[in-house]
Order: sequence, then C-alpha cells, then structure tokens
Amino acid sequence: MRGIKRERSDDGELRESGCESYDPGNVEEDKELASAEGDDAGSSPALFAKGSVKLVKVHDFMTYNGTVVIRPGPRLNLVLGPNGTGKSSLVCALCLGLNGSPKTLGRADDIKAFVRRGAHSFWTEITLSSGCEERDHVVKRTVTVRTERDANGERRERFESKWKINGVDTTSKDVDKLIRQLKIQFDNLCQFLPQDKVAEFAKMDQYELLGATLKAVGDASMHEQHQLLIRLRKEEKQQIADLATATSRMQKLEAEQERQRRDFERFQQREKLLAEARALLCQAKWLEVVAKGKAAESAKQRLLSKREALKALEDQQEEQTRPIREREEAVKELRQRKIAAEREARDADARMRRTGDELNKRDNDMTVLADELTSLDQQGKERAAQITVAQQKVERAKAELAQAPQRPPQELYDRINELRGLTQSSARESSEIEANQNDLTLHIQALQEQIGRVRGRLDMLNSRKHQMLQRLGKHHRNIGQLHSFVEQHRTDGTFQGPVFGPVALELSVKAARGVPSHVALQYVENACWSLLASYIVTNIHDESTLIEEAKRLGVASSVKIICSDYDPNQPYVMQHPAGPACHHARYGIIHTLDELIEAAPIFVDLLTKMCKTNLCYIGTSETIGLMETLVQETPINTVIVGASHMSVVRSLYNDNVRSIDFGELYPAKLLGAGGGSEEDGEKAKLQEEGDTLIQECDELQAKAEQLVQQLQQKEQERKRWQAEVINLHAQQQAIVEKRTALIAAVKIAERQLCAKEALPDPEQRRPVLRCAIEDTIAEIAALTRGVLTAAQDLWAVHRNLEVLELRLSEAGAQLSALRAIRDQHEKDLQAARTVVITAEDAFKSAQNEFRRAKDNAAEHFPLSDSDKEELRRHEAEKTQPSTLRSLAEEKSVQAEQVVCNNQNVVNEFSKRQAEIAHLGESVKQHEERCQELRTRIDEVQGVWLPGLRKMVSAINASFSNNFKEIGCAGEVRLHEDEDFEKFAIQILVQFRAHEDMQLLTGTRQSGGERSVSTILYLIALQGITETPFRVVDEINQGMDPLNERKVYKQLVAASTEEHTPQCFLLTPKLLPGLAYTRDIHTLIIYSSSEMEEGLPATFTTDDICG
Repeated sequence: MRGIKRERSDDGELRESGCESYDPGNVEEDKELASAEGDDAGSSPALFAKGSVKLVKVHDFMTYNGTVVIRPGPRLNLVLGPNGTGKSSLVCALCLGLNGSPKTLGRADDIKAFVRRGAHSFWTEITLSSGCEERDHVVKRTVTVRTERDANGERRERFESKWKINGVDTTSKDVDKLIRQLKIQFDNLCQFLPQDKVAEFAKMDQYELLGATLKAVGDASMHEQHQLLIRLRKEEKQQIADLATATSRMQKLEAEQERQRRDFERFQQREKLLAEARALLCQAKWLEVVAKGKAAESAKQRLLSKREALKALEDQQEEQTRPIREREEAVKELRQRKIAAEREARDADARMRRTGDELNKRDNDMTVLADELTSLDQQGKERAAQITVAQQKVERAKAELAQAPQRPPQELYDRINELRGLTQSSARESSEIEANQNDLTLHIQALQEQIGRVRGRLDMLNSRKHQMLQRLGKHHRNIGQLHSFVEQHRTDGTFQGPVFGPVALELSVKAARGVPSHVALQYVENACWSLLASYIVTNIHDESTLIEEAKRLGVASSVKIICSDYDPNQPYVMQHPAGPACHHARYGIIHTLDELIEAAPIFVDLLTKMCKTNLCYIGTSETIGLMETLVQETPINTVIVGASHMSVVRSLYNDNVRSIDFGELYPAKLLGAGGGSEEDGEKAKLQEEGDTLIQECDELQAKAEQLVQQLQQKEQERKRWQAEVINLHAQQQAIVEKRTALIAAVKIAERQLCAKEALPDPEQRRPVLRCAIEDTIAEIAALTRGVLTAAQDLWAVHRNLEVLELRLSEAGAQLSALRAIRDQHEKDLQAARTVVITAEDAFKSAQNEFRRAKDNAAEHFPLSDSDKEELRRHEAEKTQPSTLRSLAEEKSVQAEQVVCNNQNVVNEFSKRQAEIAHLGESVKQHEERCQELRTRIDEVQGVWLPGLRKMVSAINASFSNNFKEIGCAGEVRLHEDEDFEKFAIQILVQFRAHEDMQLLTGTRQSGGERSVSTILYLIALQGITETPFRVVDEINQGMDPLNERKVYKQLVAASTEEHTPQCFLLTPKLLPGLAYTRDIHTLIIYSSSEMEEGLPATFTTDDICG
C-alpha cells in the first residue's frame, strides 16, 4: 500500500513525493522497493498488460508541489484520499501526460490552468508496459508557461510543450500514434471517466452508448464498419432520391418535346426559304464585287502607262543635270580655298598684334626702371631721418625709468601685516564660537530625532493599520516582517508592478439597514477569513518574489500570494448572477454581502471570485421560515441570518435534489478588535517623554541664537580689515606695474631702432638697375624686327585671297546659265508627275471601293461551296445582279407566308434534346451506383452484425449476472433498425420487485441507481475489452452502503481476472470491512497544503486507517 504526502526539502521549500524519498537517478532503489512490495503481498506480482500504467511521475502539477512518484498495480488500483488532496490530479496527469485533450477532463480548456500556482512549468513522466515484448514506453511531457506582451502592450500567457519517448525528443503526433497503437481512448467515457464527466456519462443516450462501447471493445474495425455502414446507407438514400428526381425530370422533358415537334418542322421549312433568299442576295452582292474588281484592274493599267512616260522625262532631266553638278563641285572647292586663305590672314594678323603688345610691355618696363633709378637719392635721405627719431625715443624712455621708484614704501607692508594678525585672532575666536554652536546643533538634532521617533511611535500606535497588523500577527506569525519588506521595496524597483495587501488593511466594512456595524464586521470576517492576510500582485515576477520572501519568513503556508489579471485602474462593475437582494425581498433578504464592503476594484474582484461575496445574501428572521421555498424557487446557495450561516447543497447528478446545511458564525477577531491596555500605557509614557524633550530642545535653540549673533559681529570686523588689506595691496601693485611698463617701453624703443638700422642702403641697388635697363633695350630691338616680319606675311596672304575671289565669280556665272536651262525642263517634268498622281488617285479609289465591297460581302454574305459554283455559273452566263435580287425577294415573300409563332422553338428543342440525353446517362449511373451500394452494405453488414450481436450478448450475460448478485435485474439489448444510425444499446434495469424492467435514462432513475448501473455496465465491459486500462473517478458517491459493498465486490471480481485491463477507481472513502486480495493495489493520496501539519514524512496504512 502506498501513500503520497507533501514533505519539506533541505532548502526549506515544500515538495510532494511518495512514501519514499524519490531520487530521479536512483533506479536501483526503485527496483528494490518494487520487489519488497511483491514479497509483502505473498507472491510475485502479476504481469502488467500491454499499454497499462507501471509508473507515474509528476512535478509541480496542479496540487503536487515538487516531484511526485506513483506506482500503480497491474490489476485494480484503489486511489483513496479526502476531497481536495489530489486524487483527480492523478487522473489529469494520465490524460495530459499521454496527450489527451484538456476538454476531456471537463475542468479547463487551457493547459496553463494545470500548472501549480506559483510555478511556471510542470512535467509528467508516464511509463507504459510493453507486455514483455520489448522495453517499456516512457512518455515525458514538459509544459512551460511564458508571459509575453502583444503589439498593444497587453500581457498574454503562452505555453510550450516538449515531448520525449524513452528519452528521445519527439512530437505530439508520434505520441498520438503510440497511444492509438496501445488502444488508449481518453475521449471514450467507457474507458476514461473523470470526476467532472460522471454526470455526462449518465446523460449519454442509447445511440452514443453504442458508439462508446464499440470503441471501448478495442477492436477498431467494428466501430469503423459501423461508421462505414452509416455512410453507405446515407449515400444509398441520396442516390435513390437523385434517381427519382432525374427520372421525373426526363419524363417531363420528353412530353414537352412531343408537343413542340410540329412547330419545329414548320420553323425548319421557313428557315430553308430564308436561306435560299439569302444565298441569292449573296450571289448578287458578289457579282457586284467582281465588277468592281475588273474596274480596279483597268485603272491599274492606265497608271502603269503614265508612270513609264514620267520615267522617260526623268532620265532626260538627269542628263541635263550632270554638268550643273560638276560646276557646283568646282565652286565648292574655290569657296573652301577662300575660307582657308581668310583663316591664314587672320592668323598672320594675330601674330603681328601679339608681337606689338609684347613690344609695348617691354617699353613700359623700361620706363619703370628709369624712374626707380632716379628715386634712389630720396630713399637714402628718408632712411637717415627715421634712424634719428628712433634714437631720441630710446633716450626719453630710459630717462623716465631712472626717475621711477624701485619698490613700494615699507609703511604699506607693516600695515598689511598688522591687519592680518587682527584677522587671524578674530578667526580663532569665531572657530571657538562655531565649535560650541555645532555641539548645540548636534544636540538639538539628536533631540529632534528622538522627538520624531516618539511621535512616529505614537502615530503608529494610534493608526488603524498598525492595530490591524498587530491582530494579524497573532494569527499569522511574522506577517509584520513581510509587510515591512513590501513597504521597504515598494518603490525601489524590486517589484515590477503594484503590490496590494494584506486584504484586511485595504478594505473597510460599513453598516447597512438592519445590519449594525459589529454584525457587518462579523459577516465579512467569516466570509473572507481565508483571504484577510493575502497579498495581491499583478505579474508572475512579483508573485515569485513575495513567495520566496514568505518562505524565508516561514509564512508561506498561511499567507497567500495571489496574482490577479484585473486592471487596478479599471472600475469594477458588480454582477449578481442570482439577482440583487431587492428581487428576493419577499423571502426576507435585505442585502448581499458585497454591499457591506468598501475597497479598491482589484480587492472587490478578488473577493467576488474567491469568496463569492456577490452570491452571499443577508436575511432576517423571516428568511429562516421561508428557507425551503427560497431553495426551490431561487438559485441562491448561501444565506446569513443573525449568527447562523446556511448553505444549499445540490446533487451533482440531479439538480432537483437539494439539502440545507446550518453553521454558526465565529465572533469577529480581526476586523472588530481593539488595541489593548499595554498599548495604552505605552502611549502615556511616550507622551510624557515627548513633552520633556521639546522643553529641553527649546532651551538649547535660545543659546544657539546668542552664538549666531556673536559670530555675525566677528564676521563684520574681519570684513572691514580685509577691505583695508585689499586697498593696500592695490597701491603696491600700482607701483610695481608702473615700473614694469617703463621697462617694456625702453625695450620696444630699442627694438624699433634696431629694425630701422637693419634696412638696406638704397645706393647698393644702383648697379643692379643699370644692368636691367640694358637687357630691356636689347629685348625691345628683337621684338621690333618680329613686327616687321609679321607685316610682310600678312600682305602676301591678302594678295592670294583676291585671286581666289576673281575665279569664284567666273564659275558662278557659268553655273547660273546651266540652271536656267534645267528649270525649263523641270516644268515639263512636273506636269507629267501631276498626270501620274491623278492616275494613282483613280486607281486607289477603284481599289478601295473594290475592297470595301469585298469586305462587306465577306462579312455579311459569306460564300459557301455551293454559292461559289453558282457564282461562277452566273459569271459565265453574264447574269445581272438585279435579276438575282428579284429572285431573292420572291423567296422571302414565300417564307413570310409560313406562320411560326415561337421564334425560339429550334433552340429550345435542341437544348431540351441534349438535356434528355444527359438525364438518361445520369439515370443509368444512379441505378448502377445504387446496386453497388446495396451489394457493399450486404457485404459489410454480413461481417459486422453477427459480431455486434455476439458482443452485446456477452455484455448482457455479464450485466445480468452482476445485477443478480446485488438482488436486482438488468438487461442489455441491441436495438436494430434499417437505418444504421438508429442502432443502439438499450440498458434495462429493475431495482424493485414490484416494478417492470425500465429503460435506463438520465431522468427516470435516481442518482445512486444510475451510478450502480454505470459501474456494473463498465464491469461487464471488463472481460471483453482490449483497452490497457480504465479510469473511474468517484462513481460510488451516490450509492447507498449496501449497493456500494455489492458493487465493490463485483468490481474486484471482474478486475482481478486474467486478461482483464488495469483499473483505477478513485474515491474519497470506502466502507469498512471490505475484502482485499493480493491483486488490489491501494494508493493513498494526501497531497494538500491544508493537511501538511501533523503528518509524518513517511507513513503506512496503519498510521492513517488505525
């Protein structure tokens, strides 16, 4: 026998484990423990069937804190434990750990809800037996929850699942494939019946029961054959309906076709006459086209003859144009030679101008040199005068420097030293006064700090918050330290969001009509007692921070840290699902509990969700007498009247079955208590101490003010003496600066004299200027000779240019005479061209008319082969188009005489004929498909129905026998029908001898009778199903003790036979004195934080059961 309990690890955190401490790496210890269990049973344990559960490990899953190890047995496993200890957590772990859907459990749609509060991930590891064929299948799933922010900045929680099979990373599809191979069906209530799905199984109709039974048998082919028969029968009905529709439509169309046949024939006769008229018109039109084609050919021949005459004139003109071109080439050559000569003349003129400019420049340079040579005498006189002035300036500066004093007088230095001595003496006296002042200031500050501490302690003792923390500390040790931690780190960045709490400090209770203040405090404290010491955070990080601090202080088990997703800045809109109190006034209801509470919206949201304050109603003494009526007529579940608390208990299986539990309210301990006599004495003592400290502080401040006045007098004396010292220093500085300025003036005058004397003597430049003048004269002579040479070249070029102009004039006269002769011939040629253009226009007009006529005829009167033959005949006989038009008019008159009212008769007749052919083919296909479906249905039904009847017969035999064992009658029947969807399994039961066999439904039998029928039906399936394990959660809760004992006996007998699947029966309690065999394995779940204290880390069945 095994138990599961929460235990504390070395690091102070709580975790859950089996009776033995679990080490993930200690495989040998696990094997030894399993062997020891087998020895205690008296024989070797039975072999696990293929797909049965051998080991379950979970970590931080739902109620399990830390790592939990559960080892079930191969046959019947009784999972025991009080409500809230984690039995259903084992069921959820089996489902989710093998990739079952969370919706199957009926608890939550999102897998994030199965992570233990305060944790961010969980993992499960389930070992499935391979039936000794190969190594066992170890399926591990790790789920991690992460908080992210979307594009709008809102927090979103997302989870990630990772899978492993035998330690190898895999996907959920591979896990699904393995589960299907082992025939595990979590969506089948006949195999997997969690606590929240028991009522759903009872509501299952007879058709759903057949489907669930076929799946639970383990042979997937029977269920697939049933579904195939349903699909085939539906398709057969559809094919028969389509066949009847097509046949009716085809017959209707054939009758309509016969009615319109005469109109169709008359329309064909009329169309034939119209076609003959159109053919004659077409032939007439094409005869006109042929005539226009011949006219276009004649215009073409005339155009060709005119073009030949124009060609002869153009050749003659070419002979006369050749001498003109020769003369034009000669004129062109002369013009080019003239242009070249003009360019050469311009170049010669430019060369002459450049040489003249250079000559003028050299002449100017010569003038400048001569002027400079003349000015050398004047420059020498100016240099001597400047040197004399600089020498006089130096002598004046030295004379002023000799008259200035060497240093300031000694009287100034003596007075400065005297004033410095007076200042230092005054400073020493001020230092002594400041030291005394600092001592007084420190003493005053110490007194003020002490006064502040006394006042703070008085304010704290007088504050409601302190009193509330004192009272909370009596029930929750160290909560004051936890609150100090929150206040200390509220604004230093430790928390990422706001932190609220404890709840008792943040809410206030108000009196209401008929509810005095002390009564309101009692009501609120009793309803919200579990949350009064709780803290509220808005993100997971802050939740983890507070939980770690609470564990460190040892208050994690009593103080709850709640992470709320409610926005603290949003107002809360209160809802009353059972209606506001005024709607139930006739029952004496006067208020709802939430009307007595004033708090921030986030606290109202928490109390509404967790304490159901909006569902708790407050009544009067009148309500007690009307309680039965109120329970029947309203959905109200909780009512408080005076010091009593009444709760309505409704049956899980039948909402009409209700009972009322009465309880007494405890007096208010937290919200209504006072401060205490000890605190009153402390406040009086602190008040007296504060008055004494204030009086002493006032006396010291008066002394400090006297010292400040003395310091100010000393400071004024020092300022006067310092001002006099500054004045004396200024006089010394003026004397020193004046002597320094005179020394600088002497140095500047000497430097200026040296600069004047360093300038070169102008007489030294006279030989250089004379040499430059001689060189310039030589360059002027050379340039003059160049100008003469350029003038001679320019005269020669102008002479050649005049000769070329005379030759060009002669050639131009000859060219003009030849052009006059050519222009006369050009007039004759132009006349010939005009004649050709006229002929071309006539040809184009005839050709365009021919083409238009031909295109029009081809578009509106296309020729058939017979029309072409007739056209050739008419052309040979030279028939006129007017004759053919007359014949066409006669045919049209004959066609008009044929009466046909329906112009669309041909289209309708043809379309209808095509549709009749298509429907005939469709009817043939439907008949063939119906025959195929009937044959296929007979084949599948011949295989499926005998097996189904045999299965139902076996279930009926076991079910009937099970009911006989408990003194009742039961029968399982197969309801057969032509429609395979209406095949069903009907369960008939008889619990009383005077009643007939009745069909088991969700409304006819009581909850206990349905529970007995359900478990006995599942027991009947035990021997014929191939499923590896079956889970049934709290099916015995609605049974009376007699039936429960009988059903337990049947379950044990059925579950411990050979070749029966492993079974998990979960229940919070069992009757005493039940028989246990070696095939029964008991698992005691004891994993709730509320039950931790007082239970040892390891225990046995005797420790719990006595």
